Amino acid sequence: YFIRKITTTMPSPYLGAMWAAAVALLLPSSCLTSAADVTITQVNYTDTHDDTLLMGFVAKPDSLGDDEKRPGLVILPPWHGVGQYAQERMSSFAKEGNYVVLAADIFGNGALPETTEDRVAQVTIYRSNLDLTISRIESAIDVLKNDPQVDPTRIALIGYCFGGTIGLMYAMAGHDASAVIAFHGSISYFSDKELPSSPVVPKVLILSGGEDTQDSTQSVIDMEGALNHGNATWQLTRYSDVEHGFTNLFEPAYNPYVDERSHDNAYKFLAEAFGDMTLEADVPDAATTSEVPYEDADGYALTGHVAYPPESFVEKPYPAVIVIHDASGPDEYEQKRATMLSEMGYVGFAADIFGDHGYDLTNLTEVFTLLPSIRDDVPLFVKRINAAIETVKGLDNVDPENIALIGYCFGGTGVISYALSGETQAKGIVSYHGGLSAGLPPVTGAITAKMLIESGGDDDASSSIEDLEKAMNSGDATWEYSRYSGVVHSFTNWDDAAPFGVYDVRADVTSWDHTESFLSTLFATDDAPADESSAFVQMMAFPAFVYVAAALGSLYLV
Repeated sequence: YFIRKITTTMPSPYLGAMWAAAVALLLPSSCLTSAADVTITQVNYTDTHDDTLLMGFVAKPDSLGDDEKRPGLVILPPWHGVGQYAQERMSSFAKEGNYVVLAADIFGNGALPETTEDRVAQVTIYRSNLDLTISRIESAIDVLKNDPQVDPTRIALIGYCFGGTIGLMYAMAGHDASAVIAFHGSISYFSDKELPSSPVVPKVLILSGGEDTQDSTQSVIDMEGALNHGNATWQLTRYSDVEHGFTNLFEPAYNPYVDERSHDNAYKFLAEAFGDMTLEADVPDAATTSEVPYEDADGYALTGHVAYPPESFVEKPYPAVIVIHDASGPDEYEQKRATMLSEMGYVGFAADIFGDHGYDLTNLTEVFTLLPSIRDDVPLFVKRINAAIETVKGLDNVDPENIALIGYCFGGTGVISYALSGETQAKGIVSYHGGLSAGLPPVTGAITAKMLIESGGDDDASSSIEDLEKAMNSGDATWEYSRYSGVVHSFTNWDDAAPFGVYDVRADVTSWDHTESFLSTLFATDDAPADESSAFVQMMAFPAFVYVAAALGSLYLV
């Protein structure tokens, strides 16, 4: 599901419009999903709330056996109604997820509002009438529950734009489903609404654009508070430089990179919510590292540990990923993470920031004396990180142009400080439970390292995430962050090392999965293999791009 090759976004709304037109003209309908792989049927049903005729579509994978029961998905469409986009998404989920999928008619009689005025009018009706909206959704769910090839205990809602908003309305009103996933739904809609009076039953995944005018940072904070009030299990992932409608192939805001990444997120979220996948960390029995003594620029002695990829990875030189340790210092945990990275085809290097410090790291008083002496001295922290980078560059078979940092706890703080400081030797950073409450260094220039932040919803305060988002935007960074409900500090620590935190398998496995795909894209080369199932990559296979400039009535060949 993940594009490894294409990372560009639309250069302008005008080019985006031409792009969408080119897609519509050139791509066969099978580019999002092959019609040969699914069977699509129109289904008419009635809303018992007001006896309105509803006209939806059901897609089933052709591989589905007559006696087989699969989870069901309800696609809640954007304000365009159950048109081409909703049906494409329906077909794609049926094919890729092996689900029975209903594209639901919300407006009634299969209406497809054509003007902005008509669309706003329809949206206003359903946003302001909760009972009607819930009835429309429940009517769609009933269609699936009555289908003999659907497991009625496993049904989820997936909404886009307006559909994402009403999906969240359904969840916040205390109604049942396995999961609710909202792609660029209007989160700001909920900021002035009453808090949930009943528990939020479905697991909730929110996928939000950092430049979406309907999803301000404050509205995200408000949404977290509302979901927590409803005791929800939730994940919220937000992407920089992305506007409203980023998954819609036919709209100017379409972003192929985030479209693929967010849907990959959704498929895995569904698999876990439906019980089709058990989350379990793949922890190596032992680290396979070798000791590497080195020094920082001042001659301060440090000791790292390196893990090389297995011999099956024949392409050299290798990208390298440097692991910055937590408050307990460089130990077996970081060395196992370096080993896991080597098994992905990277040189994994567990760095040493403390050196021969003379502190007893089993004594909390001494730990909390040592930590701020480095954490709050950003130039010193950066110097120690750069020492690790220079050492790794000198190792055998390392590609010096492809180096990334990942950090845990204290190390998570450090890699954020490294990126915000404008350092350029690392292409990207990943921060896990980075302890943001201590503050951020000032951003004085461009941030070149791409940033992935993995944060516990009960660890970093929402206000700290807001400050971080502002800081990243001030340096024009490319960033992504994910937050996880009920998750505290050190959620990746397999040993549940109290008093620093408690391990959470959901957040650990999901954040590591995010990291794998982030690194794969970060280190991708022009000749890297791409996922041929991607509509965008299939379009790249054309010998030339064709853009239709509708406003000019001209056809441009590039």
